[in-house]
Amino acid sequence: MRETSSYGYSAPPKPLVIIPPFFGKIISIKKGYLYLNILLFGKFTRYLPHTVLGLRLLGQAGIGSKRHYNINQFIISEIYCNFSREVVYNGHTINLESMKVIDITDIKPVNVNKTLTIRFKTPFIAKNEFPPSFDRLIWHIRQRTIQYVNEYGDASQIPDFRAKGEVTDFKKHFHKLKRRSQRGGKQEFYGYTGIVNYHVDEMDETARWLLGVGELVGAGPKASFGCGHFNCSIPC
Repeated sequence: MRETSSYGYSAPPKPLVIIPPFFGKIISIKKGYLYLNILLFGKFTRYLPHTVLGLRLLGQAGIGSKRHYNINQFIISEIYCNFSREVVYNGHTINLESMKVIDITDIKPVNVNKTLTIRFKTPFIAKNEFPPSFDRLIWHIRQRTIQYVNEYGDASQIPDFRAKGEVTDFKKHFHKLKRRSQRGGKQEFYGYTGIVNYHVDEMDETARWLLGVGELVGAGPKASFGCGHFNCSIPC
């Protein structure tokens, strides 16, 4: 892959993002299932077989420091498509015909009235911006969407939006995260999970659509490591 993105000098967003369940602490699973989501972008949706093979090899080797003791190994039990609701891998066979690919323009706008709750399931990474103001949340979603559209889509323009609102209350949890890369070596970065309640004063159709897109791709500058993913709920 290129060292720089198609539309700038920074590294491009990864075409494959694994979104693990985020617990915020070390856990022990003696035996059972662990569920995670995988996002594939652009032409990389064709590389599901490569993804399955890579995960199978990773499972054989194990994950974490304890893998050297022949523990922390896993197998892939099943993969199903969130859009088609069909099984694309049953543990033995890959069925690509069961995989549905969507265009983000087909994502329906979120119908928000006056109150909105955002639950950050994985750490939101943005310096001194938690909780983000309502307009900044939509801005962060738009910026991440622009990156993906420029790199893996048709580079079409993502329209600007209008959104106004205020934070009414929130709960947050601070997380210090570590990563290692061939380029940067060991690094630490920081983020927050939590629940944010907003009172919405104004929100145009583009902002509603971006909120729906954000539930899929997340928000914030760091898309790698599954950061910035959330779901939203609207009181009845």
